[in-house]
Amino acid sequence: MVNRPTTDERSGLVASALTIAERKGIDAVSVASVADELGIPIETMRACFADDEALLGALAESMVLRLSSSMHAALTAAAESVDVRGERGLRILVHSGLSAMWQIIEATPAEQLLAYEFGFHSMSRGGGGSVGAVASVPFAAEQYRVMDAEATTFLTECARRTGTTWLEPVPAIARFGVALLDGLVRRWLVDHRSEAMIAQLDDLAGIIASKAIE
Repeated sequence: MVNRPTTDERSGLVASALTIAERKGIDAVSVASVADELGIPIETMRACFADDEALLGALAESMVLRLSSSMHAALTAAAESVDVRGERGLRILVHSGLSAMWQIIEATPAEQLLAYEFGFHSMSRGGGGSVGAVASVPFAAEQYRVMDAEATTFLTECARRTGTTWLEPVPAIARFGVALLDGLVRRWLVDHRSEAMIAQLDDLAGIIASKAIE
């Protein structure tokens, strides 16, 4: 009987999958390829990931959570260092979270391209090119589900710390913010104009903060 890998061991398996994806592309990632990369029995991999789909899903989620963890850390740091009451404070916290994410994004362009490759890979496999098929695509949908959920948690905490109230449902604002950030990152990956990106993130923080009142 194969023992189920620990949380740390599972993280190591996902990290190896990321290494393969960055080197060879998403199509090269599989339970078998990771087992071969690490020189371990495939049964060890299957004790943690039932199939290739489960492995890819875990890889996509880990990439999103890496960004969101930096965002939440920045929120805590900003809240403890400056007065963040009211709408001005809300903008400061939102901007701090976006800036923390940006530091990681700018330092890992290959990983960001890989995240978009995930989406296109998922749609081409699950959608078959037909209109409306994206809703049934697991990886692309899961990526955005996790991003939306993390953004919702972040914005809820921002409002709590600043004593403000969102004027729209928080999940809707989170979805809106994620969509705009997604577009900005895609543009930066094309032209690498970091100065423009920094200014646009400040604008994005203002747009999001304008959706709340004290």
